[in-house]
Amino acid sequence: MRRLAWPGLVAFSRAIATYLYFSSCMLTIYCPYHSPRLAYIAHWLGVQLTGQPAALVQHLKDAPAGQPLLAYCPQPPAVPALHIYPTGLLQQAGISPPTITWHQSPAGPAFFETPGQGTTLGFDVLAASFYLLSRYEEYLPHTKDSFGRYCHTQSTLWQQGLLHTPVVDGWVQFVKGTLQKLFPQWQPLEGQPQWQLTYDVDMVTAYKGKGLWRNTGGALMELVKGRWARLHQRMQVLRGNHPDPLLPYDHLLQWHERLGAHPFYFVLATTHFNRYDKATPVTHPVVQRTICQWASHSHIGLHASYKAHAQYAQVMQEKQNLLRATLLPITQNRMHYLMLHLPATCRLLLQAGITTDWSMGYGYINGFRAGTSLPFTWYDLEKECITPLTLVPFAWMDANSLFELKQSPQEAMEELAQLWTQVKGVNGQLVTIVHPHMMGNPAWHPWWEGYQKLVEGQAAYLA
Repeated sequence: MRRLAWPGLVAFSRAIATYLYFSSCMLTIYCPYHSPRLAYIAHWLGVQLTGQPAALVQHLKDAPAGQPLLAYCPQPPAVPALHIYPTGLLQQAGISPPTITWHQSPAGPAFFETPGQGTTLGFDVLAASFYLLSRYEEYLPHTKDSFGRYCHTQSTLWQQGLLHTPVVDGWVQFVKGTLQKLFPQWQPLEGQPQWQLTYDVDMVTAYKGKGLWRNTGGALMELVKGRWARLHQRMQVLRGNHPDPLLPYDHLLQWHERLGAHPFYFVLATTHFNRYDKATPVTHPVVQRTICQWASHSHIGLHASYKAHAQYAQVMQEKQNLLRATLLPITQNRMHYLMLHLPATCRLLLQAGITTDWSMGYGYINGFRAGTSLPFTWYDLEKECITPLTLVPFAWMDANSLFELKQSPQEAMEELAQLWTQVKGVNGQLVTIVHPHMMGNPAWHPWWEGYQKLVEGQAAYLA
């Protein structure tokens, strides 16, 4: 009987120790009022600093003594706390254009300044973070690009020349350092920088599995335009005399294994061939084998097609196509052409059972669209509610560098290295996008060699 009691006692002791540890680490935010926006940002900041949501209290007497306290109120409290003067955005409901004026604060470039309020930061870091994370500016009247997407030139970060800086992550680091000075015994969460490789698989093969009509049409186009080498290659592949130029992917798999990397592959699984979606059907045996090979060492997600951003039935069909090909649950997604429209696309993805979307970035320029390198929960600004959808930002895409910015391989790698330096400085996460089908183009080889060299030099940080 005594021997049976000991394991229970040990488990109980561990539970108590764990509770005491997390209780001592927890961040408390005092604010006389509560709102959905404040609850959202308190949850986010607490997770960033301690790994768990911050506790919200409306009375100072309810704040645990000796633990880190952030006072979000007009008057500085009479107890040790990081005081932040509220500018009003988190108290509001509805959407109206706020005044955004940038200035240089102790935490770096910032807006929603609170001059003369006796605060350490000099700006409302909670409201500023909410503005960028909620993508508030994307709900305001704005000019769209040629694809109907939110254009980066409308972004306050781009206008300030800060798109390459994860400003929100920098603010969090400053808040952490300030709280540590106020509460030396506090042990915040210490993150490590991470590099996550991802691939957008627009097509698994160049010729195989694309059927008679598509290959015939492609051959005629090559004949008309005099692309004799491409035509010869196509005929050789279809006759079985030459491997498909995009197959096999053995070199990519071996590279990942050597680096210990576990990338994400986002696979275009539509059966509708059009100007923007030219995927090889995932039902084809060659494609299925390739995807299953990827799944053995990596993660598989959906690359929802160009028009799927507004069509629930289309997303569900493509999700089912990929599910049947992989026999894996499909909960991750990145929109093809980054067709992320707020709030409609996010609501549609949630309805389709997607829990994480990786489309938070721009299709013309590299950088941090939401001012952060780290994943965050999507806040539905129209409904004023927290959602279960996680948004994962990316900062660099090969197609942006090659086609939109017209960069040389050296220029592209220099920009990527600068982004990585920024991410390392805030213990963030760098997500990069490469399109595997571009590897079949000899013109891409210098880019790929430069990318491999840069990634290999940072292998210790790969996810």
